[in-house]
Amino acid sequence: GDYTDPKDCSKYYACSNGIPTHMSCPPDLYFNEETDQCDYPENVDCGDRFSCEGLKDGDYADPEDCTMYYSCTNGESNHMPCPEGLYFNEKTDQCDYPENVPEC
Repeated sequence: GDYTDPKDCSKYYACSNGIPTHMSCPPDLYFNEETDQCDYPENVDCGDRFSCEGLKDGDYADPEDCTMYYSCTNGESNHMPCPEGLYFNEKTDQCDYPENVPEC
């Protein structure tokens, strides 16, 4: 079967004979597990998962964890940790001391 990538709604795993293949939907579409195909985002329950679709290359705060951020390159997302003891600062787009990131 096909299963949404738990980290990115625009990607999914196509499983055949127990072997997963990482697949991407066309631009601006999310994988819909109910219909087993790529679909418009408004038709897909993506939850709070992050997607780089439509975003400029760069780093973006993880809304669930101040010590993590998403690095977007060509629509691909990488979930990255800040060095220990630091939080991601959206104003400077880099990891910073907690006192400089009051929203956390």
